[in-house]
Amino acid sequence: MLQQYLQKHADFMKIIHPQPDWKYESFEELVLDCGLEVEAIELPSNIEQGIAKSCYWNCQQIIKKQPDLIYCEGYALINEAPIPLRHAWLLNSERKALDPTWVPPGIKYIGVPFVTEWVESFLENRSHKDNGEHISIFEGNFVEDSSLLKKGLPNGACFK
Repeated sequence: MLQQYLQKHADFMKIIHPQPDWKYESFEELVLDCGLEVEAIELPSNIEQGIAKSCYWNCQQIIKKQPDLIYCEGYALINEAPIPLRHAWLLNSERKALDPTWVPPGIKYIGVPFVTEWVESFLENRSHKDNGEHISIFEGNFVEDSSLLKKGLPNGACFK
């Protein structure tokens, strides 16, 4: 159901906002191409619950302290919402989602697993452009002139 919803939205964006010269015409299309679909498990005791509605910040702070975890951005489903929500979470070594923001965790997640060094470098470069206000890689990509949609993810940005 999650992939079907994202595909319909990606198809719709091609109709209402065509960008034929871009690699991706929406982040839904990018996530479907580069993302990984996973299920969540309960947070382990070594990860603290984060601040509500601060998924990007929560996850970015945790990967600084726990480099064995992988930062992900994409879409997730929860029981309380009728549509997928843009969200960030972490992956463990078993490729299970760890969600320090939502209690209980979401039902299903699909997103791009990013290399920690790339995330830190990307956000550091962004903070010089916009005072660090946009910490979502995808939602704030307008600061980089939609580079991730126009060109795709650079080599070394994500795990395959």
